[in-house]
Amino acid sequence: MLLSTNFKKLIAVRSRMVYEFLLNLLPNPQVPPKPEIELMFLTMTGTKHLPFLQQCLFSLYTSWSSIPKLQIVSDGTITISKLEEALAWWTGTKSFSYWEQSVSYHRQKGRESVAQFAEKNLLGKKLAILLEFGEYGATLWCDNDILWFKELPELPLKDEDSDLPILKVSEDFMASYDIDLLEQSLSHLYSPPFINTGLVFLKGNLLQASNLDHLLKIAAENSEFHTEQTIIAEAAYQLGNSTWSPEEIACFAKDKFSITSNYAGKQWAARHYFSPVRHLFFRDAFALRLGLKQKLFEQQNI
Repeated sequence: MLLSTNFKKLIAVRSRMVYEFLLNLLPNPQVPPKPEIELMFLTMTGTKHLPFLQQCLFSLYTSWSSIPKLQIVSDGTITISKLEEALAWWTGTKSFSYWEQSVSYHRQKGRESVAQFAEKNLLGKKLAILLEFGEYGATLWCDNDILWFKELPELPLKDEDSDLPILKVSEDFMASYDIDLLEQSLSHLYSPPFINTGLVFLKGNLLQASNLDHLLKIAAENSEFHTEQTIIAEAAYQLGNSTWSPEEIACFAKDKFSITSNYAGKQWAARHYFSPVRHLFFRDAFALRLGLKQKLFEQQNI
């Protein structure tokens, strides 16, 4: 007997609490050491998002044959000692910092607009952090609400004949941008590929290679949730739009009221559980913790 639509929606949304509770009952992962690759896994987290990050990292650890180095940045709601304790199970190299350190980095370079945007907007902090570490070397920014199913598709190789940075981003299924910034001659961003900054690979000085100053000055004064994503989308456009396809990094919302997964035949490396489907994150994370990855891609919706 089919469940009524409203009851199905209720179960799908409320089940998040059940799965999160069950995950909290599980001990910290016991994982064998793995070789490291020359890649920095970068993210920002806090008290609210740490449970997501734990599952994100566990899914990556068990899906990749070699692991990246970790750089975890506190958003100010959690201490570094708490982060060190929570991620003690990660066997590889890991470093921690506070977001203010990235603001200082940009101020020392005279990037006042970047610093002010970071001080006023949570995702401005994300942008400042990404820009800094991207200048140090190969960096993969990963939002906390991403789960990994297999190795990341091959990272872009630097063109030795070019001084341009490498920027690669995931695709979105719709345009989610800052309307005020779009009015700054950015109407081309309404055309696909639409950019989602849940997953971003950066190596090099993005600010030096892109014309973003006017957007950053606006962002320093007036910003919203999608401002950072709009700025990165414009940078990607200027540099030629290198993206991971939706078949590689999934980002969609059509299953937001599903009770079980319906991923049969999919070959995703990862899925971004952004706001409309975030309640599904812990359902799938629980299956991964139980070693049921194959089941995720076999089950059918009810």
